[in-house]
Amino acid sequence: MSEQNLIKACKIHEGRGFLAPEHPSTSCATQYGQEFIDAATDLYLHYVKEGVIHPQLRMSKVFRENGTRSCRRSVMDGKKVEYLINKHIKPNIIQRKNDPHRI
Repeated sequence: MSEQNLIKACKIHEGRGFLAPEHPSTSCATQYGQEFIDAATDLYLHYVKEGVIHPQLRMSKVFRENGTRSCRRSVMDGKKVEYLINKHIKPNIIQRKNDPHRI
């Protein structure tokens, strides 16, 4: 998939995915939806494959330029993208390697 299509997929699935089950409905403890995590993982892997030295910085720049928001509807600055990579993208990559049938 092209970079532009991956960026569009991230934009389509941006924002609040769901409220973590252990939090009450009045909580603001949201998480990213799996569709967003999968699209962001594909974008991250695209940048790694293309030899981008700092995929985190590129993703932050692209997300800001395209108005892609975090799960709490904030600007995807470097810290938010770092969190996304460490807490969601890297575990998603590991899960994909361990389950070849997962898309």
